[in-house]
Amino acid sequence: MFVLQTTMDPVVTLKRPSVVDYSLCIICQTRTDSVSLSKATDHGLETVKHAASSRRKLRDSKNTDLINRLENVLDSAEAQSLVWHKMCYAHFTDKSKIARLQKTRAAEVDSKQEASCSNAISHEPRSLRRSVEPVNWELCIFCQKLVLKARLISVMTKQMSDQIIQASSFDNKMCVRLAGIIDLIAAEAKYHLTCLRAFSRATTKTKGECENTDVAMVWLCKELH
Repeated sequence: MFVLQTTMDPVVTLKRPSVVDYSLCIICQTRTDSVSLSKATDHGLETVKHAASSRRKLRDSKNTDLINRLENVLDSAEAQSLVWHKMCYAHFTDKSKIARLQKTRAAEVDSKQEASCSNAISHEPRSLRRSVEPVNWELCIFCQKLVLKARLISVMTKQMSDQIIQASSFDNKMCVRLAGIIDLIAAEAKYHLTCLRAFSRATTKTKGECENTDVAMVWLCKELH
C-alpha cells in the first residue's frame, strides 16, 4: 500500500562534489611527472578568476566542471597553495579563446532574436484587404473625402437617419461602417447630396436584385472569390 506524502522534501543534487587534489594542477587535475608545476601567484589567481568568470558568462559548457572547481577554490584558504601547469594556465586564460567564445555567444543570441522576431511576425493577424477605416464624422459618411466645392449636409431627421441605416444593409462597406449606429442625428452624420443619391440608387438596385437572395451569403461569396 502506498501512502501519499503531504510534504515535499527540498530538492537536493545527487551528484557528489568532485574531490580536489591540491597537489595536482588545479586546472587539469592530472599527474604529469615530465611537466613541472608552478605555484600560483596573486596576479595569476586574479587572472584565472577573471577567466573563469568570463567563461561562465559566455556559457562555456565544455569547461563547466573546471569553472565550478576554480570558483570553489579561488576564494578559499587553499587558494594560496594552488599549483598548475603553465600550459594549462595559458590555455585557460588565453584571451583569444575567450574572444572566440564571445563571438559564438553573440551569434547564438542574434540567431535567437531573429527566430523570435520571425515567430512574432508569422503569428501577427493578417489585415483584411478590404478593411473599412473608422468613420470620420466630420466628412461625408459615404465618400469620406474632403470636397471643398461640395456642401456637407447634416442628417437632421429621424426619417433620413432610418432610411440610410436600413439601406446600408444592402451595401457591404456602409453596413460595416455604420455597424452599431442606431441614430445618425446623435452621431452628427453628414453627407454630400450627390453621394446620398448615388448610395440610394445603388442600394435600391441591390435590394431589388436580392429580394429572394441571402445578402450575407452573396457578400461571403464575393470575399472568398
